[in-house]
Amino acid sequence: MTQTIAPQPVPVTILTGFLGAGKTTLLNQILHADHGLKVAVLVNDFGSINIDTQLVVGVEGEAISLSNGCICCTIRGDLLATALGLLRRADRPEYLIIEASGVSDPWAVADTFALPELRPYFQLDGVVTVVDAEYVRQNTDYAGLIVDQISAADIVVLSKIDLVAEAQRADVEAWVRGIVPRARILPRYSRRGAL
Repeated sequence: MTQTIAPQPVPVTILTGFLGAGKTTLLNQILHADHGLKVAVLVNDFGSINIDTQLVVGVEGEAISLSNGCICCTIRGDLLATALGLLRRADRPEYLIIEASGVSDPWAVADTFALPELRPYFQLDGVVTVVDAEYVRQNTDYAGLIVDQISAADIVVLSKIDLVAEAQRADVEAWVRGIVPRARILPRYSRRGAL
């Protein structure tokens, strides 16, 4: 008698951060990396997919196939339906990254993966929040939303650190640490430097 083994849940990372923080730049770097995984990327519908065109090998509906085996899809409605649709593809992903809108609440996205319909198929691996070291403290109109995005983070990528003085970087890092003391904070330069 042959026993079938259920596939392991697909790990999910939510990539968040306020508008202009550098999420798409970081996402492109991840997609160019030699990680050996079939990654699916879900991008919200507030903007177009801005993936490096050198990676694109085909477009089918709302899905873009990339040369490294990854796929990108826009979320045009229900995150639940879109995520489950990925599992029905012949090239089922081994990892899922969700690039959230710059004005979205990552807690709401994370709650989606706690739904009973998704729990057997997906496992939230973490939330990465990109924070613009140059402008984050100047954006008072959206301060509450930015704090919510940071508070959800397991990892905070402090971007554009080369554009600020060391004192400002230290101030922003201390401010982030006050919001989410448990998170790892990783520096990122505005130029194509590594993390």
